[in-house]
Amino acid sequence: HDFLLKDRLARLCSAIERELREAEARRSRRQTEDQLRKLSQAVEQGPAVVCITDPAGTIEYVNPRFTEVTGYTPPEVVGQSARLLKSGRCTRSEYEQLWDTISRGETWRGNFLNRRRDGSQYWESATIAPIRDAAGIITHYLKLAEDITSQKAAEQRIREQAELLDHASDAIH
Repeated sequence: HDFLLKDRLARLCSAIERELREAEARRSRRQTEDQLRKLSQAVEQGPAVVCITDPAGTIEYVNPRFTEVTGYTPPEVVGQSARLLKSGRCTRSEYEQLWDTISRGETWRGNFLNRRRDGSQYWESATIAPIRDAAGIITHYLKLAEDITSQKAAEQRIREQAELLDHASDAIH
C-alpha cells in the first residue's frame, strides 16, 4: 500500500512495518466483526425473549422471539415503557424489589404474569441484569426470558388432580 522509488529504499523498512501493523489491525477488525455477527445472529435467532431497556425502563430493542411471545412488533414497543406488558396481577412490592435489585447493579430472577398485545396473559421466567459501560455505570438493562405458560398450566392441573385425590381419599376414610 505504498509507493517507493528505487533511490529511496531507506523507507522500505518503515513502509513494511506500517503495512504489517495495518494488516494486523484489518485482521483484528474482521475477527471483531465476525464475533459481532455471530452474537447478533444468536440474539436474533435464539429461543429466549430478549429485551433491552434504558435505565428508566424504556424499551430500546426486542428480538423476534419477543414478538412471537407477546404479539408486539419492534415498532410498537421501541420507545415505550416495559410496563406495557404488565398484567396487573403482580404486586407493587414485586416490581419494587425487582427495581431495587437491578438498580443496585445486581441480577434479578423471577416469574411474571404478563399481558400480550391481544390482552391474553402469559407466564414468563425472566432474568434481568444491568449492562455497564467501560466506567462501570449502568447504561441499560437486559432481560432474557422464557415463556413458561404451558409449564404453569401443567403445574395447575397437577395441583387440581392432587386436590381431587385428597378429597376422594377423605371420602373413603
